[in-house]
Amino acid sequence: MTKQIMNTNTLTALIILAQADVNSAITSFTTFLGRILMLVGIVIVAWGGWQVARRGEHADGLIAIVGGFIIAMAIPIIKFFASLAGLSF
Repeated sequence: MTKQIMNTNTLTALIILAQADVNSAITSFTTFLGRILMLVGIVIVAWGGWQVARRGEHADGLIAIVGGFIIAMAIPIIKFFASLAGLSF
């Protein structure tokens, strides 16, 4: 009885996954990832600013600021290079 229920649940999950559109899944994932990376980038830029202003570590602070901007702009940069190659997602 339980084996039949497990097979039914697995079949239902496969049917739901089979109906999902891959392009919309990729778009929603990149949007989600972009939001997470934006938050991480903001924190890193703020930390780099704190290093420059409070601790006087200019080299480390500037590297953190530039790295934070690159992390925050990762998804738009990837989409730009993909469009140059003729890909779209």
